[in-house]
Amino acid sequence: MKLKIMGFDNDVIFDDTKDTVLIIEDKSMFAHIISLLNNAINYSITNEEIKLLDDEKVIDYKNVELIIDPFNIDLNSKKIIAALYKSINLEFVDDINSYNDFKKNILVINEMILEYLNNYNLEFEYDDEIVVSNYLKLINLHLSFNPNQSLIDKLLDYLEVFSELISKGVLICCNVLSLLTYDEIKELCKYKKYKHIDLLFIENKYDSNYNLDKYIIDSDLYEYKE
Repeated sequence: MKLKIMGFDNDVIFDDTKDTVLIIEDKSMFAHIISLLNNAINYSITNEEIKLLDDEKVIDYKNVELIIDPFNIDLNSKKIIAALYKSINLEFVDDINSYNDFKKNILVINEMILEYLNNYNLEFEYDDEIVVSNYLKLINLHLSFNPNQSLIDKLLDYLEVFSELISKGVLICCNVLSLLTYDEIKELCKYKKYKHIDLLFIENKYDSNYNLDKYIIDSDLYEYKE
Protein backbone atom coordinates (compact mmCIF):
# COMPACT_ATOMS: atom_id res chain seq x y z
CA MET A 1 0.00 0.00 0.00
CA LYS A 2 1.30 3.48 -0.80
CA LEU A 3 0.27 7.10 -0.42
CA LYS A 4 1.33 9.21 -3.40
CA ILE A 5 1.38 13.01 -3.03
CA MET A 6 1.79 15.09 -6.17
CA GLY A 7 5.03 17.08 -6.22
CA PHE A 8 6.96 14.72 -3.93
CA ASP A 9 9.25 11.97 -5.15
CA ASN A 10 8.94 9.44 -2.34
CA ASP A 11 5.76 7.40 -2.08
CA VAL A 12 4.80 6.62 1.51
CA ILE A 13 4.90 2.81 1.76
CA PHE A 14 2.85 1.16 4.51
CA ASP A 15 1.07 -2.12 5.16
CA ASP A 16 0.05 -4.49 7.95
CA THR A 17 3.66 -5.49 8.67
CA LYS A 18 5.32 -2.04 8.76
CA ASP A 19 4.95 0.68 11.40
CA THR A 20 4.91 3.80 9.27
CA VAL A 21 4.46 7.49 10.03
CA LEU A 22 4.28 10.44 7.65
CA ILE A 23 5.45 13.59 9.44
CA ILE A 24 4.35 16.86 7.82
CA GLU A 25 6.01 19.68 9.75
CA ASP A 26 4.52 22.54 7.72
CA LYS A 27 1.12 23.22 9.29
CA SER A 28 -0.52 24.49 6.10
CA MET A 29 0.61 21.43 4.14
CA PHE A 30 -0.45 19.16 7.00
CA ALA A 31 -3.95 20.67 7.05
CA HIS A 32 -4.15 20.51 3.26
CA ILE A 33 -3.26 16.81 3.06
CA ILE A 34 -5.68 15.87 5.85
CA SER A 35 -8.41 17.91 4.15
CA LEU A 36 -7.85 16.09 0.84
CA LEU A 37 -8.02 12.70 2.57
CA ASN A 38 -11.11 13.68 4.54
CA ASN A 39 -12.89 14.86 1.38
CA ALA A 40 -12.05 11.64 -0.47
CA ILE A 41 -12.86 9.25 2.38
CA ASN A 42 -15.93 10.88 3.89
CA TYR A 43 -17.41 12.83 0.98
CA SER A 44 -16.19 10.93 -2.12
CA ILE A 45 -14.50 14.10 -3.41
CA THR A 46 -11.29 12.84 -5.00
CA ASN A 47 -8.33 14.91 -6.14
CA GLU A 48 -5.42 13.94 -8.38
CA GLU A 49 -3.08 15.66 -5.93
CA ILE A 50 -3.21 12.68 -3.59
CA LYS A 51 -3.79 8.96 -4.21
CA LEU A 52 -3.89 5.73 -2.24
CA LEU A 53 -2.57 2.85 -4.31
CA ASP A 54 -2.43 -0.90 -3.92
CA ASP A 55 -0.17 -2.56 -6.51
CA GLU A 56 -0.39 0.67 -8.57
CA LYS A 57 -4.21 0.47 -8.57
CA VAL A 58 -6.17 3.31 -6.97
CA ILE A 59 -8.10 1.82 -4.08
CA ASP A 60 -11.76 2.31 -3.24
CA TYR A 61 -12.06 4.95 -0.52
CA LYS A 62 -15.18 3.16 0.76
CA ASN A 63 -12.78 0.77 2.51
CA VAL A 64 -10.69 3.55 4.05
CA GLU A 65 -11.26 5.16 7.43
CA LEU A 66 -9.67 8.36 8.71
CA ILE A 67 -9.33 9.04 12.44
CA ILE A 68 -8.96 12.78 13.04
CA ASP A 69 -10.30 12.98 16.60
CA PRO A 70 -9.30 9.76 18.40
CA PHE A 71 -11.15 10.78 21.58
CA ASN A 72 -14.44 10.74 19.69
CA ILE A 73 -14.00 7.60 17.61
CA ASP A 74 -17.41 6.43 16.47
CA LEU A 75 -17.68 2.66 16.70
CA ASN A 76 -21.16 3.07 15.24
CA SER A 77 -20.31 5.22 12.24
CA LYS A 78 -22.47 4.88 9.13
CA LYS A 79 -19.71 2.94 7.37
CA ILE A 80 -19.29 0.45 10.21
CA ILE A 81 -23.01 -0.06 10.83
CA ALA A 82 -23.65 -0.54 7.10
CA ALA A 83 -20.88 -3.14 6.98
CA LEU A 84 -22.27 -4.86 10.09
CA TYR A 85 -25.80 -5.09 8.66
CA LYS A 86 -24.52 -6.30 5.31
CA SER A 87 -22.41 -9.02 6.93
CA ILE A 88 -25.24 -10.28 9.14
CA ASN A 89 -27.69 -10.18 6.24
CA LEU A 90 -25.42 -12.28 4.01
CA GLU A 91 -24.76 -14.87 6.72
CA PHE A 92 -28.43 -15.03 7.70
CA VAL A 93 -29.70 -15.50 4.16
CA ASP A 94 -27.13 -18.25 3.59
CA ASP A 95 -28.58 -20.14 6.58
CA ILE A 96 -31.76 -21.41 4.89
CA ASN A 97 -33.38 -22.76 8.06
CA SER A 98 -32.83 -19.61 10.08
CA TYR A 99 -33.96 -17.38 7.21
CA ASN A 100 -37.16 -19.40 6.74
CA ASP A 101 -37.86 -19.15 10.47
CA PHE A 102 -37.31 -15.41 10.28
CA LYS A 103 -39.86 -15.07 7.45
CA LYS A 104 -42.39 -17.22 9.32
CA ASN A 105 -42.11 -15.03 12.40
CA ILE A 106 -42.52 -11.88 10.34
CA LEU A 107 -45.67 -13.44 8.85
CA VAL A 108 -47.03 -14.05 12.36
CA ILE A 109 -46.41 -10.40 13.29
CA ASN A 110 -48.11 -9.23 10.09
CA GLU A 111 -51.17 -11.33 10.88
CA MET A 112 -51.36 -9.78 14.36
CA ILE A 113 -51.32 -6.30 12.84
CA LEU A 114 -53.96 -7.28 10.27
CA GLU A 115 -56.37 -8.16 13.06
CA TYR A 116 -56.26 -4.56 14.22
CA LEU A 117 -56.46 -3.15 10.70
CA ASN A 118 -59.75 -4.96 10.22
CA ASN A 119 -61.27 -2.58 12.78
CA TYR A 120 -61.02 0.23 10.25
CA ASN A 121 -63.26 0.68 7.25
CA LEU A 122 -60.24 1.50 5.15
CA GLU A 123 -57.93 -0.21 2.70
CA PHE A 124 -54.25 -0.68 3.51
CA GLU A 125 -51.11 -1.76 1.70
CA TYR A 126 -47.92 -3.01 3.29
CA ASP A 127 -44.78 -4.99 2.50
CA ASP A 128 -45.36 -8.58 3.52
CA GLU A 129 -41.62 -9.28 3.76
CA ILE A 130 -38.96 -7.50 5.76
CA VAL A 131 -35.35 -7.62 4.62
CA VAL A 132 -33.02 -8.69 7.42
CA SER A 133 -30.96 -5.50 7.20
CA ASN A 134 -34.13 -3.40 7.52
CA TYR A 135 -35.12 -5.36 10.59
CA LEU A 136 -31.71 -4.66 12.12
CA LYS A 137 -32.31 -0.95 11.55
CA LEU A 138 -35.74 -1.29 13.14
CA ILE A 139 -34.32 -2.74 16.37
CA ASN A 140 -31.41 -0.26 16.23
CA LEU A 141 -28.71 -2.92 16.44
CA HIS A 142 -25.38 -1.27 17.20
CA LEU A 143 -22.09 -1.90 18.96
CA SER A 144 -21.81 -1.32 22.69
CA PHE A 145 -18.72 0.14 24.34
CA ASN A 146 -17.53 1.74 27.56
CA PRO A 147 -17.50 5.55 27.14
CA ASN A 148 -15.05 5.88 30.04
CA GLN A 149 -12.36 3.61 28.63
CA SER A 150 -8.83 4.87 28.04
CA LEU A 151 -7.73 6.18 24.67
CA ILE A 152 -5.56 3.14 23.92
CA ASP A 153 -8.42 0.76 24.76
CA LYS A 154 -10.72 2.76 22.52
CA LEU A 155 -8.21 2.51 19.66
CA LEU A 156 -7.74 -1.23 20.18
CA ASP A 157 -11.52 -1.74 20.19
CA TYR A 158 -11.72 0.21 16.95
CA LEU A 159 -9.04 -1.97 15.35
CA GLU A 160 -11.03 -5.04 16.38
CA VAL A 161 -14.24 -3.71 14.86
CA PHE A 162 -12.45 -2.48 11.75
CA SER A 163 -10.75 -5.83 11.12
CA GLU A 164 -14.02 -7.72 11.58
CA LEU A 165 -16.20 -5.60 9.32
CA ILE A 166 -14.15 -3.66 6.75
CA SER A 167 -12.81 -6.05 4.13
CA LYS A 168 -9.30 -5.14 2.93
CA GLY A 169 -9.61 -1.96 4.94
CA VAL A 170 -7.06 0.84 5.19
CA LEU A 171 -6.83 2.96 8.33
CA ILE A 172 -5.23 6.41 8.57
CA CYS A 173 -4.67 7.94 12.02
CA CYS A 174 -4.05 11.66 12.34
CA ASN A 175 -2.04 13.02 15.30
CA VAL A 176 -2.63 9.93 17.43
CA LEU A 177 0.97 9.06 18.33
CA SER A 178 1.51 12.27 20.28
CA LEU A 179 -1.28 11.21 22.63
CA LEU A 180 0.16 7.78 23.42
CA THR A 181 3.04 6.53 25.53
CA TYR A 182 5.87 4.41 24.14
CA ASP A 183 4.25 1.21 25.44
CA GLU A 184 0.85 2.18 24.06
CA ILE A 185 2.28 2.85 20.61
CA LYS A 186 4.03 -0.51 20.77
CA GLU A 187 0.78 -2.22 21.77
CA LEU A 188 -1.22 -0.49 19.04
CA CYS A 189 1.29 -1.42 16.33
CA LYS A 190 1.48 -5.00 17.56
CA TYR A 191 -2.31 -5.34 17.46
CA LYS A 192 -2.70 -3.88 13.97
CA LYS A 193 -0.14 -6.41 12.72
CA TYR A 194 -2.04 -9.21 14.45
CA LYS A 195 -5.26 -8.05 12.78
CA HIS A 196 -3.55 -7.49 9.40
CA ILE A 197 -4.64 -3.87 9.07
CA ASP A 198 -2.87 -1.53 6.65
CA LEU A 199 -2.38 1.46 8.95
CA LEU A 200 -0.65 4.79 8.31
CA PHE A 201 0.05 7.41 10.97
CA ILE A 202 0.17 11.04 9.86
CA GLU A 203 1.61 13.50 12.37
CA ASN A 204 2.37 17.21 12.45
CA LYS A 205 5.33 16.42 14.69
CA TYR A 206 6.78 13.25 16.20
CA ASP A 207 9.22 12.91 19.09
CA SER A 208 8.58 9.40 20.44
CA ASN A 209 11.48 6.99 20.85
CA TYR A 210 9.39 4.22 19.32
CA ASN A 211 11.03 3.09 16.09
CA LEU A 212 8.76 3.69 13.07
CA ASP A 213 9.54 4.03 9.38
CA LYS A 214 9.54 7.80 8.98
CA TYR A 215 8.66 9.81 5.88
CA ILE A 216 9.20 13.50 6.57
CA ILE A 217 8.04 16.65 4.80
CA ASP A 218 9.84 19.41 6.71
CA SER A 219 8.89 23.05 7.21
CA ASP A 220 10.65 23.94 3.93
CA LEU A 221 8.53 21.30 2.13
CA TYR A 222 11.63 19.18 1.58
CA GLU A 223 10.78 15.47 1.61
CA TYR A 224 13.01 12.65 2.79
CA LYS A 225 12.86 9.21 4.39
CA GLU A 226 14.56 8.60 7.72
